[in-house]
Parts: sequence; C-alpha cells; structure tokens
Amino acid sequence: IFVFDLGTKERLEILPDFPLITTSIEDLSWGGYSISPLVPNPQLTHLIYPSNEEADNSFILWDRQNEIEVKRIYHHDSPNTGIYVSSPAWSPDGSGFVTSVMLRYAHDPKNDAEPIQPLQSASEATENSFINVDDPAAYTGGFELVRVNQNGETQRLSFLTTTFLASQEDWAWSPDGTRIAFWLTIKDDEFPVRDALAVLDVNSGEVINYCISGYRTPVWSPDGRYIAINQNIDGRDTFKLVNLEAGTASAVAGEGAIKVEGWMIPPP
Repeated sequence: IFVFDLGTKERLEILPDFPLITTSIEDLSWGGYSISPLVPNPQLTHLIYPSNEEADNSFILWDRQNEIEVKRIYHHDSPNTGIYVSSPAWSPDGSGFVTSVMLRYAHDPKNDAEPIQPLQSASEATENSFINVDDPAAYTGGFELVRVNQNGETQRLSFLTTTFLASQEDWAWSPDGTRIAFWLTIKDDEFPVRDALAVLDVNSGEVINYCISGYRTPVWSPDGRYIAINQNIDGRDTFKLVNLEAGTASAVAGEGAIKVEGWMIPPP
C-alpha cells in the first residue's frame, strides 16, 4: 500500500509482510470494493488486515510502532450467513474503527456447512466458539456494529439484534466522528428491511432508518448535514443527496454509469 502526503508530495510504502496476513487473491478485497488488504488509521500507527488463520475467518489489529498483534476479530462471511464483510472503517481521529460482526458464536471451521450457533453469553463458549464482544445485553444472533479502539477494547454500538436478525454493510463515519452511516438489512417476516440507509448516533445508540435503498459506502458532506448515496434502479445507476434533517432525498445525476466516490472541498 502507498500513502501519499499531498502537502509534501512524499510517499510512504507499507509492505504486506505482517504475521498471518492472507495471500489468497480472493481475500484481498473487503466486500469486493477495496483492492488493498491493509487498512491503516490516519496516523499510520495501527492497521487492520485479514488473517490466513485456519481456525475461522478473522482480521487482525496490528500495532506498527510496537510490532505486536493487539486484537483479532472473528467473522464468518460464507453463504451460510449470507453476509460478506465490508472493510473496517477508522474514526476520523484514528482512535478506533467500526466493523460489523456476530458478537459471539459457535462454529466448526472444519465443517463450513454446519449451521452457525449464536451464543447468548460467553459462558456458553465451547472449543469451537468465537467471542468478539461479551456484554450483558440480549443477543440471539445476527450482526451488530462494534467499535474497537487502539488497545483492542471492544464496544457494542448497535442493539438491533435484541429484536430482529439484522446486518450492516458499508459503514462511514461522519466528519465529526459522532455518527455512522450504513446500509441496514433486517430479516423479519412482518417488517423486512433490505439495504436501507441508516445512521447510528455513536453516543446514544439511536438508529434512524431513512427508508431509502442504495449500495456502496455512503458519502458524508463536510458539514455532516447531507449524505450522497448510489442507487441502481432497474439496472440504471444514479445517485441522490439525502438531507438528514429533513429526511428527504433528491436526485443529483441522471441515469448512466455514475457513482459517487467522494465530496469535493476547497483547498486550505
């Protein structure tokens, strides 16, 4: 991975030679949208990368300064769950990252066809159990947004699975680090939700579902008032601008091969 300093024009090269880093070409992209297995924080002191450990799918939080593994997060993104992990996203201040995982589960890594069993608490752990977060809140399966700080301490941010089987994909922090936008899917026979834009308040845990579908990582405006999203309707690409305060969405570009990638800001 190359990191460019736009001010000094200097280039930093980070070689993918960390312990247990995967070399499988299929595992080099997170959720199909990223081409580098390395996800560094803004200060380049820590990074995340997928592991080639055979015990189960996992990624590693690595401390570059002390050259040690800080934390291993386990996930299972096989067709058994129907979920494919998106790239972890560092907070703007680089103090931690957000990802979406099953909090705790049992699974035999040698038998991928075996159903995954969620664990209500860590006390139910067996030999083939994987514990990402151990908290007293209700958990019956599914995925939750979790924050992991530089010390490897985990914090459950969302509590959607106390009621539904839920999953989250393609999350993005607001510029001030107080909210996280993501695509929400809820598996419920009466009130199903599929890839709806949702925003989580990191401090309160409140989740607002804006009931508008899309794909790819949402893009925040610099002031945090709007989110630009990609949509594909009947095979036609477009993107819309969501006014978070008003709860409305307006088309910005017409049909065609159009995808929003970022927000232009004036130079300093």
